[in-house]
Amino acid sequence: MARQVRRPAVRRLNTRAALLGQIGEAEFERWIIRTARRLGWSGFHIRMSMAVLQGVNKGDAYGWPDWVFARKDRLIFRELKSDTGRMSAEQRAWAQRLLDAGQDVDVWRPKDEARILAELT
Repeated sequence: MARQVRRPAVRRLNTRAALLGQIGEAEFERWIIRTARRLGWSGFHIRMSMAVLQGVNKGDAYGWPDWVFARKDRLIFRELKSDTGRMSAEQRAWAQRLLDAGQDVDVWRPKDEARILAELT
């Protein structure tokens, strides 16, 4: 008779949002990219590189939102943060400039899965 191997209990997560909350920011970003692509969005992300950052004013080059997505007649700016991550002062300043210009700017966190899907649908 074969011997049964006891496996440790696996904690089950009730929702995908709970699962997203357990992953790192890089995996969250990959989920956002896959979801946006599947729903017909185009987007771009600028990785910070000190050698190529330039702004009109001192400090303008810092704080730009992580992602800009476009689909048909919509353009949205999104900062991606962990569930506990905070925006820097420069990120808040750019968000306010974009809001003042009438743009759709927000922060997406793993716990916001339902809202993210609603906004991309």
